[in-house]
Amino acid sequence: MEILLVLAILVVLGSMVSLGYVRIQKTAYVNSAKAQIALLEDAVKTYTISVGTPPPNLEALLQPPPELENPQKWQGPYLDKQQLPLDPWNHPFAYELIDPENGTFRIWSAGPNGLDEQGGGDDISSAL
Repeated sequence: MEILLVLAILVVLGSMVSLGYVRIQKTAYVNSAKAQIALLEDAVKTYTISVGTPPPNLEALLQPPPELENPQKWQGPYLDKQQLPLDPWNHPFAYELIDPENGTFRIWSAGPNGLDEQGGGDDISSAL
């Protein structure tokens, strides 16, 4: 009987620890996605300063886009990577150029569910 009681206590303690770990991991993933979005935002801003217009897509941070009017203005790559980073859930970040005239854009991660729906509840976004 004592062994069963000890085993029950160990199971309860183990489940409490694993729930805490899952919560900490979720918070770490969200914070990591926010940090990566901030990095991409800085790269987009640097591109905009160099070229004079925001990039048409995130790939333009690594290679000059073919439709660029003055390719000599492109001073990239604007990221230290050879390819675009993925979010913590291994999905690509999304980019939307909201208003090219004002240079407003939005970068977001689809979050844990990987679905790119507006208001899905788990998207991590930053609109400028």
